[in-house]
Amino acid sequence: MKELIEVNIESQVVLLADKIVYAQRREWCDTGMRQLSLGLMKYRQFYSYDNHDKLPVIIWLCGGAFSEMKRNIWAPEMVYYAKRGYAVALVEYTVNQRMRFPEPIIDVKEAIRFVRANADELNLDAVNIAIMGESAGGILATLVALTNGEKAYDKGTNLEYASDVQAVVPFYGIAGEVESKEDHSQDTDPDTRSTGSQNVFESMPDMMKMIKPGTPPFFVLFGTNDKLLSDTNGEKFYDGMGKAGNECDLCLVRGAGHADQHFFQPVVKDRVIRFLDKHLKTK
Repeated sequence: MKELIEVNIESQVVLLADKIVYAQRREWCDTGMRQLSLGLMKYRQFYSYDNHDKLPVIIWLCGGAFSEMKRNIWAPEMVYYAKRGYAVALVEYTVNQRMRFPEPIIDVKEAIRFVRANADELNLDAVNIAIMGESAGGILATLVALTNGEKAYDKGTNLEYASDVQAVVPFYGIAGEVESKEDHSQDTDPDTRSTGSQNVFESMPDMMKMIKPGTPPFFVLFGTNDKLLSDTNGEKFYDGMGKAGNECDLCLVRGAGHADQHFFQPVVKDRVIRFLDKHLKTK
């Protein structure tokens, strides 16, 4: 069969650059170095007919109860956001038995500064950066945003650049209380089973007390059937943000559990995109 077809360009080609090292950490009695890296997903911007706009950035953090994480595991779902004009940085952060807060906050802030320091080379919009994450990644995204402007968390390289973010989307990631409604000791789900990560949660700051005027806008997602982190955490955070005069949208997904498939359906992603476009593409 031979045919000639007409094709309308409805979306750009999206590519993933992997294993971009943004920092190093001492390990094993400080005798060695461990690399922290990120993957960067964005439009191809090579040929003259490609889109060459500077792209606003989404910092994406995967979950795993702070005991494990694979930074690229959600890459297929992040294509949706890359197709809509965002560069998505899939960021690795420290998870091990010795990790305690604020170490992962410091990691992610260094990644944000790395993105800004290399924005011209990577054709990124260094001004407009959002942070998103799911479960433990959502908790971490929230803590990174709540510490905007606090220099005590800026350590490492590229310190001449800011680590602030302009918008925040935590997926089931607000934990004023790490409230478990059921016994998860036999679970295989890394976000619900009982692990040595409990000591990590004990070292986690109380984010409800960290809300202050000038906190960046939030779009908070929770399932009404979340058995790990109660959606009342989202309600309390929403109320606290309002009392401080900050913008916060709370989206409750009826019947959804923790890390449920509901959150990655087009109807939810469309709401996230509208929020991001409002805060990152209209300036």
